[in-house]
Amino acid sequence: MVNLAPMGPKKIQISGVIIVKNEEKNIGECLKSIKDVVDEIIVVDSYSIDKTIDIVKKYTDRIFLKEFQDDFSLQRNFALQKSSGNWILTLDADERLSQELKKEIPKLIISKEYQGYFFSRRNYIDSKRWLKHGIFYPDYQLRLFRKGIKYVGMIHERPDLDEKFTKKISLDIIHNSSHTKFDKFSSVRRLEQFIRIHSQEILGKKENFLIYPLTGLFKFYKLFLDSFILGKGFLDGWVGFRAALIFSTSIGAAYIFSFLGNIKKQWKK
Repeated sequence: MVNLAPMGPKKIQISGVIIVKNEEKNIGECLKSIKDVVDEIIVVDSYSIDKTIDIVKKYTDRIFLKEFQDDFSLQRNFALQKSSGNWILTLDADERLSQELKKEIPKLIISKEYQGYFFSRRNYIDSKRWLKHGIFYPDYQLRLFRKGIKYVGMIHERPDLDEKFTKKISLDIIHNSSHTKFDKFSSVRRLEQFIRIHSQEILGKKENFLIYPLTGLFKFYKLFLDSFILGKGFLDGWVGFRAALIFSTSIGAAYIFSFLGNIKKQWKK
């Protein structure tokens, strides 16, 4: 017997969730790469003044506005609240899925063994070159996870999920060079916002701020050694050295600024 009953709406298995601000150069390629993989697209915009929203409207009408308040987790969790899928797939606006990864994602959500999946990420420093060693590759990112998991951390935010419930997939997210901080030393200025927010996050911890300069110095040396020496970033040559130095400096600087911020607070008292 043929069932002539009307079919209900398509069940939403995967929600694509993106946060943006002034990303007219990137958002089209990002959404194009996920549109055939997800069942809905959620975009939260921080009041862009370029053509970002016009481009997003070509892919979805699920667009929400929220002012960015120096807290990436707050922004992402707001976006998650608007989603209705069983799984969340999230990218940054300057990222896209590789063709190999696009084919694999529908298979991954069938498994009941894992709650989330890490994907490797290629970090390009220009249109052709990407960092192949150190902490910059495979640079696993947790970008596919079950609904109900929230983000933590004001900066370098991450889904709050124990890694024992996850699996690493060696298929790439492509991170283009439009916002790279590693193409030249002067690009460290693009990290100013991240350093400032990281410093604010450190300021909120109940620790003896007098140790922050030592902590910052320790983290600087450890990150540089982990990336350039132990992680074989030297195989990327000069660009590997520059990237390791810039990133480790940005983390160490956050502790220095937090120390100075505490000094300023104490002085006002």
